[in-house]
Amino acid sequence: MDHLQRGTGVSMNRRNISQLPAKITQEIEKSLDYNPETCGWRAFLKIASSLRDDYEFSQSEIESKFGCSVFGKGSPTNRLISELGARGMIVQELIYVLDQLRLENLLIDLKPYEEIHIIRQPAEMKELDEGDQLELHVEAVGFPYPRYQWFKLHGSEYDEIEGAIHSTLRISQTCPGDCGTYCCRLCNGGSSDHCKFTEPSTVKIHYRPLTATETKNPSKEAFYEPVLPQVLTQPDDVSVNVQDRVELSCAGIGHKPLTYEWLKNGEVIASNKDSGNLVFPDVTLKHQGTYTCVIRNQFGKVHSRDVTVEVNPEATIRAYHSEGIDIILNPKTSSVEVGGSCLFSVEARCRYPLTYKWYKDQQPWACDEKDLKFYNLQDHNLQGTYQCVVSCPKTGQSVLSHPACLHIKSPSSLSNSEYRATDKVALLIGNYDYMNETTLKAPSNDVAKMSEAFRSLDFKVVSLLNLTKQEMNAAIHEFCNLLGKGVYGVFYFCGHGFEENGQSYFVPPDARSGYTIEDCISSKDVLRAMQKADPALVTLILDICRIKNKIPSKPPSNTSGVTGRESPGMPEPKGNCVSIYATSEGMFAFEDRENGILVKYLQKFIYQNKPVSYFFNDVIDAWKQDPQHCKIQIPEIKSTLLDWRRSLSDRILTTGHTQAYHARTQMWRKAHETPKPQEIKIPELGHLTVELSFQMEFSNVIHLYTAIKNPGNTYRSIAFPYDWPKSISMMGDIKNVTETPLTRSTSESPIPRAITKSTFQDLQKLRDNMELKIVIKYCLKDGVEKHYMTDKINLGLPLIANLHLYNRVTEPIEHIDES
Repeated sequence: MDHLQRGTGVSMNRRNISQLPAKITQEIEKSLDYNPETCGWRAFLKIASSLRDDYEFSQSEIESKFGCSVFGKGSPTNRLISELGARGMIVQELIYVLDQLRLENLLIDLKPYEEIHIIRQPAEMKELDEGDQLELHVEAVGFPYPRYQWFKLHGSEYDEIEGAIHSTLRISQTCPGDCGTYCCRLCNGGSSDHCKFTEPSTVKIHYRPLTATETKNPSKEAFYEPVLPQVLTQPDDVSVNVQDRVELSCAGIGHKPLTYEWLKNGEVIASNKDSGNLVFPDVTLKHQGTYTCVIRNQFGKVHSRDVTVEVNPEATIRAYHSEGIDIILNPKTSSVEVGGSCLFSVEARCRYPLTYKWYKDQQPWACDEKDLKFYNLQDHNLQGTYQCVVSCPKTGQSVLSHPACLHIKSPSSLSNSEYRATDKVALLIGNYDYMNETTLKAPSNDVAKMSEAFRSLDFKVVSLLNLTKQEMNAAIHEFCNLLGKGVYGVFYFCGHGFEENGQSYFVPPDARSGYTIEDCISSKDVLRAMQKADPALVTLILDICRIKNKIPSKPPSNTSGVTGRESPGMPEPKGNCVSIYATSEGMFAFEDRENGILVKYLQKFIYQNKPVSYFFNDVIDAWKQDPQHCKIQIPEIKSTLLDWRRSLSDRILTTGHTQAYHARTQMWRKAHETPKPQEIKIPELGHLTVELSFQMEFSNVIHLYTAIKNPGNTYRSIAFPYDWPKSISMMGDIKNVTETPLTRSTSESPIPRAITKSTFQDLQKLRDNMELKIVIKYCLKDGVEKHYMTDKINLGLPLIANLHLYNRVTEPIEHIDES
């Protein structure tokens, strides 16, 4: 089990340096007393004085307090540590100073291990003339400090370069033998997990032309010996269709001038003095054969390897496509009455045939088709979470669909329930992409699963990823506007967190290094804001660690809360709140592979028609079945709920609250509007038509699909977005989705079309309308690849961007209720 803690442990960094163990203090004294001037106690004091004015001494004080001890029996460092400790220096500041001095041996017992991060790669390509100096440089951080070893590629293996153990590889005077590929290994531990390699760097050396004298008598007068040409880049085998464009490339090095000859089946077909490229813009069957490149100079010649050009006799026009799997339709959560039917369906695209395998609650289910059907549902044991694994036997790739919940309503039990909600709303926030904390794997998956679960319970769901503190405040503020009398409200947070003074704190991704409670969001502030609207049920689900923060904080004398107008203290109990914690006080919360452990169990039971505390008992019972989970994490529930029979599955009854219900629905829809599908016609390309469509994944994440609806007079055309607003970002790369049939006319055979999928995140950061361009990559009959770029297309403010969460919260919450 790959566990990752959501939080950090208690640290000694806030202790005074006078409290350090004697062994560590003695090591520091021994080192600083006898180190050279550049890293001795005087250098230490100079850096320390830059931290705080309290640590600054005049020159006379330095000599009188510490300097004279050099000539006596005492240790200047011992006196220095005592003096700085009396002035309040803490271990964290000591670590900083020792780190600046690069005294690794003293930091081993003070500073935790830090993974190597390469912050500057060596140059990808270096082109030099003979005799020039070569420098390849890498910059990296980590602790222990990285050790370096440079390598050079020989054949198919890298060989160590003796003595090249610094961050910079330097060859003062290059020669032809220095051409090749280099890389550097960085290591700061004893296993392969502690090693990283740089990207390869290619070095090319341009030969100095020989003078006439050197050519006639190189052994006596030439500084450089004549060198035969060498093949630097070998050509590759190709397999193409008729009318495709083919380019064979070969590059060589050696004393210039170099000439290139291409042979087909042993006969010369082309000669070129400038480059080794052989281009066929429109191949036919006659181009099939074996090709070799011969590189010549005044001293001799060398042959490249033989390569084969294969030409498919069928002139098939294919769109650019990917061999990967892309799921374009995920199964949807379904809530049905007893005796009803249910259909879970998944649709995926791939170049090769696909297989399907369904799972219920992570256990195999007897269905190997893309549609999973249920008829006349009577058995409540069929309730659960269903997912489909889509696999490609040819490539070995497998992709898991989104989860979908099946909820079977029982009319008899529902009619006996005495409670109804006037509406149900849920805010789900998952933070994982942290600037100064460990990146988490689970939050996006957990938010996706919990979203499906709450949708199955008829909640209006707002799901958001990676919100800054300001954005979280604004999102909570807007969410509380959806609450009102009789409403059921759920707040779920997944990410880094901690507990101080009985309150849970949520860490935003932009929290500074060494964050305190002032940099975070308090659960009590969230609860206080939600309680203002007098909802019938408030449920907090906190999937965070409950350990103390690294840097303890004093309770603030004033706190603004999420509304900017709150006062400190516990919210007044209203008898309507249930808090579910992923773990107990003082314990960590963990991830289990791609999901948090809490969500693994919640998704099985949360949709049940049971009171909140009852379904949580089922969670505990299932949790106890896995002893490994019980050892590391124990969930907890706290409740002030007076109407203890209330359930998250209670039905919505809008009688007397219809106006508020519709206003709430309208407000929620405003934050979840996707741009309307568009068609872009390009007359210059024979009325080529690009179709744009959109799909929401989270409330601040959207998929853009671009499809060539009509190729016009182009071939192998594909469209993708370009030049979108810098405030948002793209998740991963643009994906090419396998073709769907497209015909120009009824008399022609189907022409495949390509669809690209682009995923944009951080939509809450949009201050203006989302505008972007579309680039069409295409070929005409000449086979030459070309590009066309559209003007900017205005997509408006999609999804949560409508709410302008970048604005600071200054207005009070105005919840929706009947007038």
